[in-house]
Amino acid sequence: MEINKQGIWKKKPINPSKLPKEMLAFIEKEAECFLTNRAKEPSFQSFRHFHKNGDRQLFESEYFDRRKRLTTFGLLSYLYPNESIYIEELENQIWQICQEFTWCLPAHLHMEREGQTYEDYRISQSLHYSIDLFAAETAFTLAEIHHIFQDKLDPFLIEKIKIEIDRRVIAIYLDNGPYEWEEATHNWAAVCAGSIGGCRFIFGIR
Repeated sequence: MEINKQGIWKKKPINPSKLPKEMLAFIEKEAECFLTNRAKEPSFQSFRHFHKNGDRQLFESEYFDRRKRLTTFGLLSYLYPNESIYIEELENQIWQICQEFTWCLPAHLHMEREGQTYEDYRISQSLHYSIDLFAAETAFTLAEIHHIFQDKLDPFLIEKIKIEIDRRVIAIYLDNGPYEWEEATHNWAAVCAGSIGGCRFIFGIR
């Protein structure tokens, strides 16, 4: 991609024949596998497994599988813009991720947020969300996809992406900070803040 004088990314077509054949074959093989084996929808038992048993793998394997599919179909939709199956599958992956209860991993949740009671909700009239590495990265990934494919994605889904990014990450960050990772000495400060800043740059909101 290139950036024009207004600071907006310009989409620059990529010729698939210019890419390493091994890399392209790998991505296409992944897509073929994903098209044959549908993504597993998140279950309540999977979500609560960590809090009951301390095991992260069950939920996280399903969580990262959905994002791997999102990346795969996003790449192929960009490389082969006339192949409708890829954009349809990209839409399906976006839809699944937008329906997730939280974009955080269960091991990273602040349960006083996601675990709010009905009484808390009734008073505040807002849902509370934690922001971890992967919630921020999910928001930024969806923001990039929105920018690249806004002329190909269903208009309903375009608006859904913006709403979910705003309410799950941007609004929560602005209205409920500071977050403990803002002064962290590990990579959370850079990844979370960079992803949130990227979303605001792309959308120009708030």
